[in-house]
Amino acid sequence: MAGLRRSIRILICSLVFTLTLALAAQAAGLGERTLRYGMTGEDVGQLQQSLQQRGYYQDYRVDGIYGPGTLKGVQNFQRDQALAVTGVVAGETMDRLVPQQAGMQLIRATHLVARGDTLWLLSQRYGTTVSAIMAANGMNGSIIYIGQTLAIPAAGEVKMPTPSRGGNRSADLVSWDQAKEIFAMYDYAVVTDVATGIAFKVQRRGGSLHADSQPLTAVDTAKMKQIYGEWSWARRAITVTVDGRTMAASMNGMPHGDGAIKDNNFPGHFCIHFLGSRTHGTKSLDPAHQQAVRVAAGLE
Repeated sequence: MAGLRRSIRILICSLVFTLTLALAAQAAGLGERTLRYGMTGEDVGQLQQSLQQRGYYQDYRVDGIYGPGTLKGVQNFQRDQALAVTGVVAGETMDRLVPQQAGMQLIRATHLVARGDTLWLLSQRYGTTVSAIMAANGMNGSIIYIGQTLAIPAAGEVKMPTPSRGGNRSADLVSWDQAKEIFAMYDYAVVTDVATGIAFKVQRRGGSLHADSQPLTAVDTAKMKQIYGEWSWARRAITVTVDGRTMAASMNGMPHGDGAIKDNNFPGHFCIHFLGSRTHGTKSLDPAHQQAVRVAAGLE
């Protein structure tokens, strides 16, 4: 009988120890453990929120379960960031997601838009402002849709940017809805790299969510190569000048896809992003591009 009681006590202690470990793992913060498909916990919920803020997790609940929706979001994020598409959140994938936590501290809630909601009503409900909600969600207009998930910032924490005219910066902060009309299909423009001052000519050849562009000549390609050294997906702050209008923008420096200009020594096209433009693959905002746009406008 004593042996049975001893066995029961050992079993109970083992179960308590296992439960303690499980709860500790579930309470872990993002960055403290490798996350992969099938896992659960608070850090998985933080991962979902970080992906949601970046536009990679819009159609699913933040439930702390690493299921198909979270996996798809991680893989799309890795693909857009030119990382190995493993679906595992560790290493460089984690490094690029964790900095977003500082921004997440400004977000007090998420809201699933229902019939009758407006930005003004939501600002009153959550004690924030319309402009703060727009800025937190990368919105260029006040239209919202039923089923849309909005990040709700604390009052006064996030403000819509005001273009700076200090120093030698003179680029206008122009939304993609306007920029795609100013820099229309097949238009020519002068791209100037903010950091180096090197300028080259381009033509817009495609793109509905951002401007797919090509250097105009081999000389222009050489100048672009001078900026990057080696072709890279790295985002760079640039200005784009079309017919005397100079706009803040961002570019990557990696030839990809098709290219219609055959004698420019550039095998494909590259992407130019403006305020509120989105990636073609996931139709989401790219935070690195959006930050570079703000740098080009003198806001950072």
